[in-house]
Amino acid sequence: MRYAYIGEADHNVFAKKYKLMNPNSNISPYSLKDCPFDPSLTSIGKNELNPLINNFDLLFNPKPQILVVSPLTRAIETGLKVVENRNIKNIVAHELCREKLGINICDRRRTRTELSKLYPSIDFSRLTNDVDETIGMPREKNNEIIARANKFMQWLGSPENDKYETIVVATHSAFLLALCSHVLMPHPDFQKPPSPGLGRWFETGEMRCYLIEWKDKNDNNQRLSSKM
Repeated sequence: MRYAYIGEADHNVFAKKYKLMNPNSNISPYSLKDCPFDPSLTSIGKNELNPLINNFDLLFNPKPQILVVSPLTRAIETGLKVVENRNIKNIVAHELCREKLGINICDRRRTRTELSKLYPSIDFSRLTNDVDETIGMPREKNNEIIARANKFMQWLGSPENDKYETIVVATHSAFLLALCSHVLMPHPDFQKPPSPGLGRWFETGEMRCYLIEWKDKNDNNQRLSSKM
């Protein structure tokens, strides 16, 4: 299992500028109406992915059989750029691996219809609603995003995906923190004490590799054993 965190996107630039101009503000710049909606990667963000692209054969061995992306544009662009020209035919967008839901403008997605037209190589059928129903929701609580991350891992371990041995997921920082800190746990035979990187915040353009073990794929509350 390879988890790739997206490169820098337009909302990151917006937030940096806002904080420089308003150093004493307690308002999250991502919730402001001027924050970019479903932003794209910046040129810096695309360049941050170059180490993954240039070392693809080393990092992605064996070759990935499926790419799973958050339906937000910056995650889609990250995933597609990393696997570009690698003839990966199974590319799926999944609602469960989105960034933390709620009031942030940058974390709202486009309609399924629009996304399907923009990215015809991606299967968007797992987006159950055309319109983003999270718009207007209160900020997702920590226990809620942890539960969502667990559901996502149970989907990855479901019979639907049994045929895939190597999976790449392009997703977001808060989701990854919830996943790596609260859903995945170090495999007891791998390392003691646990690797400090397991629950560490991801840097932009960073990828981590995990070997995941599902002890009981019918247990929706289990913590999954992982080797990093």
